[in-house]
Amino acid sequence: MEHASKAQDQLKLIYGDCTLGIRGRAGEKEFHYIFSYQTGGLESLCIDGREWLFRTPKPVFWRALTDNDRGSGFHLKSGGWLSADMFIKCVQIEVLVDGKEIPLPKATENNRYSQDESAEEVAVAFTYETIINPQTTVSVAYKIDSSGKIFVNAEYKGKKGLPELPVFGMRFVMPTKARGYCYEGLSGETYPDRKAGGEKVSFMWKDFPSRLI
Repeated sequence: MEHASKAQDQLKLIYGDCTLGIRGRAGEKEFHYIFSYQTGGLESLCIDGREWLFRTPKPVFWRALTDNDRGSGFHLKSGGWLSADMFIKCVQIEVLVDGKEIPLPKATENNRYSQDESAEEVAVAFTYETIINPQTTVSVAYKIDSSGKIFVNAEYKGKKGLPELPVFGMRFVMPTKARGYCYEGLSGETYPDRKAGGEKVSFMWKDFPSRLI
C-alpha cells in the first residue's frame, strides 16, 4: 500500500515532440502543465480542467512612464528596453528530472521514453537573449514538485554598457479577470538603497474594481 501511494504521488511525464507535459494530483485537485519548446516557456497551466494561462509567460523589461521619466528623457535613453520587452528569443532549454539533466526530450530523442514515465521533481530552464544593444541574457527556471507547486526563478544577467533597466519581472497573462490577489514579499520602498528597511509581509486583496485588473 505504501509503495502504491508513493507511486500515485509522483508526477506523470509526457514527452511530446515539441512539448513536455506534467500531470499529477494534489489532494482532490488534478493538475496538468505543458512546457513548449517552440514558444519557449510554460504554455498551459491547467488545474481541475480550468486553464490559467492565456499565453506563455515571458520576462518583462518595460513599465508605464511617469512624469519624472518624461521630464528626464528616460524613455529616450532606455527606449531600447521596450523592444526587448516586446520581442525576445529563447536560445537554450534545459530539462532536469529528479535533479539529473537529460538531453532535451523532443523528437526524435523522446522515442526512448515510454508512456509510463514518472518523477518526484522536474525542472525546466529557459535562457532568453534580448535584442537590445549590447545583447544580454535572462534565465527563467521552473521547478515542479510532486504536489504540483511551481517555483519560478528569473535571473537577469546584465552587461556593461546597457541603458538603465526600467523594470524586471515576469508577465503572466490570464484568460479571465482575477477576483483576488495574494502577495508575499517585501513591503514599502525597496529600491537597492532602501531594501534593508523592507519588511516581509503577506497581503490578500479581494473584490478589485475592474479598472485595476
